[in-house]
Amino acid sequence: MTTLGQFDQAEETLGEAAELAREARADSLVPFVLLAQSRLLRLRGRAEEALAKSQFAQEACGRTDEKEIEVMSGVEMGLVQLSLGRLTDARRTLLRAMEDASESRLKVIQARATTALAELSLVEGEAVEAEELAKEAIRVAKTFSGRPVLCAAYGILGDAYRLLRRNEEAEGAFSKANETLDWIRASVPPEHSSTFLQRPDVETLLKKTSPGAAEGQPAAF
Repeated sequence: MTTLGQFDQAEETLGEAAELAREARADSLVPFVLLAQSRLLRLRGRAEEALAKSQFAQEACGRTDEKEIEVMSGVEMGLVQLSLGRLTDARRTLLRAMEDASESRLKVIQARATTALAELSLVEGEAVEAEELAKEAIRVAKTFSGRPVLCAAYGILGDAYRLLRRNEEAEGAFSKANETLDWIRASVPPEHSSTFLQRPDVETLLKKTSPGAAEGQPAAF
């Protein structure tokens, strides 16, 4: 539901799932629910709540063998720290998540962490570093079919090119971001298309990749 932009329904469903997991003492399900809640809260702009959920998700993973969720919750935590302007914390968290994903061969998560680090580099004004990181994320995402990551990484690459005043290359990157977004949108049921397009990260990407768009904030899928 979060992916489709149905935030109210997602929040209600996840709240029910969390309660059921607690009642059933289903420890293995708790990290999944907490991670999903963190992502939803981040997209809704409730960063402090999202940060707490991502921290709880990592702690809950310590009681299970859910390595993939543990690493992904690290990426989510880094994204929230970035949104809060805690850049040093975000870089440390994302680097650790990227290394953990690489060691565990969780390639799509590795690409997601790399994309987030590219976004962080943009915020810090390090366009060359952002370009290199975005290209690496694109390489991995292409190989391992990480289309949402691919879409976000192309958007960040376009922003990096704009900062470097390489406008023709920026337009090329944004075009590829749009092409990937079109593919994702085509997989969304028609009745959910409007809410998907109203997701804040999707709206941001569409605004900055449209012809003549001004430089904007990177999208974080």
